[in-house]
Amino acid sequence: MSDKALVAVLEKLDPFLQFLTKATSKTSVPVHLLEKVVPASESDGGSGNFQEALLELTYRGILNYQQDKKEVGFPPPPSSNLEGSSSRSPLLCAPPKKLIGKGLSGASDAAAKRRLKVLKWTFEQIPSWICHRKTSAETPKKKRKAVKSIADTPTPLKRQVEDNRRAPDDREDECSERRDAYKALDALLRGHSSPSKRAGAGETEEEKEDDRQWLPCQAAYSATHPSREARYGKLTPETIEHIPKEVLDIFDLDVSDCGHASILGSRRRRLFSHQARAIESAMAGAHTVVTTSTGSGKSLCYLLPVLAKTLKSLKESSPTAAILMFPTKALAQDQFTKIDALLQSLSHNKGSDSPLRAGVIDGDTPHCQRDDIANSCQIILTNPDTIHAAILPNWKKKRAYKDLLGRLTTIIIDEAHIYMG
Repeated sequence: MSDKALVAVLEKLDPFLQFLTKATSKTSVPVHLLEKVVPASESDGGSGNFQEALLELTYRGILNYQQDKKEVGFPPPPSSNLEGSSSRSPLLCAPPKKLIGKGLSGASDAAAKRRLKVLKWTFEQIPSWICHRKTSAETPKKKRKAVKSIADTPTPLKRQVEDNRRAPDDREDECSERRDAYKALDALLRGHSSPSKRAGAGETEEEKEDDRQWLPCQAAYSATHPSREARYGKLTPETIEHIPKEVLDIFDLDVSDCGHASILGSRRRRLFSHQARAIESAMAGAHTVVTTSTGSGKSLCYLLPVLAKTLKSLKESSPTAAILMFPTKALAQDQFTKIDALLQSLSHNKGSDSPLRAGVIDGDTPHCQRDDIANSCQIILTNPDTIHAAILPNWKKKRAYKDLLGRLTTIIIDEAHIYMG
């Protein structure tokens, strides 16, 4: 089973296994209760491959599958799982303590995250095809021989990799492509530039000393992708009508063919198609989610509507407010620096102080300044902890927070994919 498929199986199984162990108050549950959880497309086949997935997850120390009882559960506590327990595969070294944390046992989200991290760590330490060879059917004689060879060395992982280096020449039943793949892997693990270079009598002492396994700790994939032509979009005249000209100027936007002949210019910034669609949606008052890659200009998707709405409301003598929520205080401070620079540009263009103000309310903000920021700033940058621990619980006690929430028209949630609950 591929690494990706094994991760998908664990992500499907873990929540159900957590629920069943909590509901039954047992450390393991019958396998048949979980067989229908994983679709065939994710387990690479039927029930046979599901059993193989359980075996490999047990082999890697992520689950505890008992074939004789046909039950599966989480690994034993750290005291028995990672320090000499026989339930853990002898081929895998103990994961780093920073990955294990409080252990891989337990029906909690934190333990599930640790199990997933350790599983991905094992992919770097030992390939899936080694697990497949060990979990596949073998004669008792071969099994005893393999266990003996493992016990004879203090570094079982290195011995296992060396065994598989020699395996390609002995596997007469494999196709030539697979033999070539094993030879190429052998060369990569040795750090050689080509599969043909092998350790031998002709090697110097320096070459022998330099023959170390550098690949497992280095980049696993390198490639180039063809470029794609950028797709641009335009704002509709109706949307342009609701965006103050000063806001368009500070972003240096090209809105040609959109009804503003006074700000035409060939050097102005053009909106990408996803930016235009997001701004159109936000200005129309619709809930909007932007999911694009890093560096694609997502900040502009919320900065322009926020500045446009708050500035327009001030001109209409009905001031509104916007809360920008970031996952960390450092990120909020970084974004505040950028927004403050935009407001400074807005003041410079108008020749007077900007009526818009931005401020940060977080754990580092002195309590004596929070009320003033909430009252005088139209753009508030904060984080989830401050929202739930300071602003929401005290809106009835503090008039400043009550007025802020009453003026609130826009909420921005940055890095929304990392939140839980």
